[in-house]
Amino acid sequence: MVKTYLIFCDGLKESFERIYNEMPESRRKKIDSFRFEPDRLLSLGAGHLIKKYVGNEDEMTVGKNGKLCADGVHFNVSHSGNAAILSVCESEVGCDIEMIKDNNSMRIADRFFFDDEYRLLENETDEKKRRELFFRLWTLKESFMKATGEGFTLALDSFSVNPTGGSITVKQSYSDREYCFKEYKIKNYRLAVCTEGDNDFADEIEIEKVPTER
Repeated sequence: MVKTYLIFCDGLKESFERIYNEMPESRRKKIDSFRFEPDRLLSLGAGHLIKKYVGNEDEMTVGKNGKLCADGVHFNVSHSGNAAILSVCESEVGCDIEMIKDNNSMRIADRFFFDDEYRLLENETDEKKRRELFFRLWTLKESFMKATGEGFTLALDSFSVNPTGGSITVKQSYSDREYCFKEYKIKNYRLAVCTEGDNDFADEIEIEKVPTER
């Protein structure tokens, strides 16, 4: 079962020091590398999820392109806006979360998306639906890139995803392996999870309660 956990990180402000001190050294260094508080909170939230549901980051090995590897479990994190997520699976997994907001979707798609994906957006004339479709495509694409282990070394326009049929499909020449997807939507966020192989996904995201002072 592929499970995804989400935490809204602004609630970590009051408990920041305590939770920070509970983090492994590598996570504390990562948090300290950020200049602005929202970024530090997102990193803390991601670290909290990893520590609770996977284990100690300092005891993990570093795999391809810097992806952390834990014994017997694969995981991936992402964050956007005020939310951080963690997806956990028995096989390779990638996840992405994006806050839905106004943007120049067609210009971005023209620069980064595959032709098939650009045409899907171009054919959608309703601006609200087009923006929603753009973030669906973006999160699906990034989750796939992360599931392969390549991340952004795999060009966004080198493959295409199609979420408009009965199931989400990916057209790519990178690998002969099969990949499957799951989408979620919560509040004003769009999320996607991609795994290598055929896996069962949890129907809903598990919302993590913000740790309170002891």
